[in-house]
Amino acid sequence: MRAARRLISKDEELAIRLLLQTNREDSVKLGLIRICELYQKGYRFDGAPDIRRTVRGFLFSAQTELERWALKVIVEFKDPRDHEIVAGRLKSPPTDLETASWVIAAFMAVSTPDQISDAIRVGLIPKNELSLLALNFSESAGGGISTDFPKINIEKASEIELKWACICFGTERVKGDIFDPKFDQAGQLVALNGHDSSSVAQYSIYGMYRVPALGFKHLAFPAHAIAQKPVDVRRWSYRLFTKEKTVVIESQDFLSGVIRSETDGRAREGLALGLRHVWYDGLDVTMTDWYSRENDAKVRAAILEHMATNSHRSGSYMSVVLDAFDREPPGSLLQARILHAAGSTPAYRAIKEKEALSPRADDMFGWGNGNIFIGSVSVSNKQEISGSNIQIGANAVGGNAYAQKISQMLADQSFGENIERVRKIAAGQESPEAEAVVKAVADFDKEKSEANGRSLLEKAKTWAGVAALSGETAEYVKQLIDALSSLFS
Repeated sequence: MRAARRLISKDEELAIRLLLQTNREDSVKLGLIRICELYQKGYRFDGAPDIRRTVRGFLFSAQTELERWALKVIVEFKDPRDHEIVAGRLKSPPTDLETASWVIAAFMAVSTPDQISDAIRVGLIPKNELSLLALNFSESAGGGISTDFPKINIEKASEIELKWACICFGTERVKGDIFDPKFDQAGQLVALNGHDSSSVAQYSIYGMYRVPALGFKHLAFPAHAIAQKPVDVRRWSYRLFTKEKTVVIESQDFLSGVIRSETDGRAREGLALGLRHVWYDGLDVTMTDWYSRENDAKVRAAILEHMATNSHRSGSYMSVVLDAFDREPPGSLLQARILHAAGSTPAYRAIKEKEALSPRADDMFGWGNGNIFIGSVSVSNKQEISGSNIQIGANAVGGNAYAQKISQMLADQSFGENIERVRKIAAGQESPEAEAVVKAVADFDKEKSEANGRSLLEKAKTWAGVAALSGETAEYVKQLIDALSSLFS
């Protein structure tokens, strides 16, 4: 049963919006993950149509991980208005089987029982174990159709099916009798910790993290063996370690050892993210020392979120958080993450008091209208501002890299041909989003500036997010989005 619906705070919404607009795969993925986690806890956006459009745009991402996570968010949104665009992806499915299975889950989440039955009848959705798992996870209204699907034998399941099973177990979305033979789900999650596939092992630990009755003590291997595991297994093992505060208190030597010896930033970030809501006397000494020595920006950001969340408990935290906030440019992603994490603490109030004495970053950048794009670089001293729209000017950091990339791309005749194909397709559609693409192409033709390139990329993503594109049309638009995205990566 889903938790009662609550609204996502405006501070959290701002942080997510910034994460999705960074053009950095790891940050975008974190933003998509946050949406999924919040929706699974019963939270909902109060509107935020720009975020929804951005998510749809990632359905055409060249990065497989982003495409999958966008599909996962679509599952959580369960918005029938997404039916057409997801149906288009179902008709032209990704060649990657795992991503294709998420297309099926998304389609089931946004479609009526009749639409699902029709897709099965014409063969767009195969009657197999993966489709059955996708149907369960989507919590589709068409659950009655699952009686025709083969049941899943966990002992013979493929790697992808096992990953799906772990997700369904962890989110408690296994409905009915879909496994044969039956087994203990919690016990199976633990058993899969030692699977030969690091992906399956990682997903099993994620499932344990989500299941209330399972914790670090249930891990199938001892704590000292974590260091020899693949990085994603270590990352989620550390998250599981932080699940219960009592475990962290009893294992402070283990915590200090991981901070000192863990060499991979992704794994350390997992530990820092897990510690966000953990507090006990003396932890601030450990964390401030870690922060002073940490050189990975993503890990430092996660530590700051912990400090901001617990700033009312530690004077040193308060000092570090306010200093870090002041050092950031107004409206930055890190500022947004700090502000959200600070919640109702004195640090939050101190920041708001300072904002009252100077122009608010969100007013300056026009967050409320959702018409902002900030790339993966900091805003330079040249900004082109018109109303609530802001785009990074050609003098932003990285401008030289853009000039080199765009000259190489323009030397490829196929790039220009594809832009013209997309312009013609957009010109044949009657929608504000398609018209915006036509105008953006015209602007880009006149001047191949970074600002115009970013504008065309965003307009193409927005159009792809609301239009029902399929076949060659979808492929042409995807090629353009991929090409433009490479200019800013």
